[in-house]
Amino acid sequence: MSTSNENKESITDLIRQARRAQEIISLVDFQKIAAHDAEEVDKLAGVTEALEKLNNGEVVDRIDGVDEVRNTDPRQAWIAELLEMLDVVGYSDRVGRVFALTAGEDKGHWKPLAMVPHREGVPLHDLCLAPNFSPAEGAHGLFISATGVFSAHVAQPFNRHERKVLRSQRYDTNAELLATIVRYLNPPDA
Repeated sequence: MSTSNENKESITDLIRQARRAQEIISLVDFQKIAAHDAEEVDKLAGVTEALEKLNNGEVVDRIDGVDEVRNTDPRQAWIAELLEMLDVVGYSDRVGRVFALTAGEDKGHWKPLAMVPHREGVPLHDLCLAPNFSPAEGAHGLFISATGVFSAHVAQPFNRHERKVLRSQRYDTNAELLATIVRYLNPPDA
């Protein structure tokens, strides 16, 4: 009876090792290696070492320099790059905010986007940025996605008005993105 349990355990161990080996191998992009991508070739060394450890019966929970890359969400990586770019040009304090102008106010102020009720919900975007103005009473923000920037305004009272897209522009490069942001921060006639 103990032999049967030992066989089950060894088969279970083999299956576990085989699954982990498949996971480890799936971390490598062999097309990039064939194209001599230096980063992927470096990753291959860590994967090979992990497979050798697994073959020797060691448990391989994590592979240094590989698991970090695997867990990087491309969208989150792009947002981090965008935040860094906005910080470099001095706009990081505007992130997540809109420009709000209320009745009787000469100057508006920045307000967290989360503090503005949205009748329709917020348009699909990766980042919101406060401009320097609002065309009328209400809230105005720049919304940035991976492919474009648009300027949207919602008039007060927020629960009675729909948002209105004032301007939008697609971009292909970070330089075009920054140029559009700079242009949209101020009123069109400024």
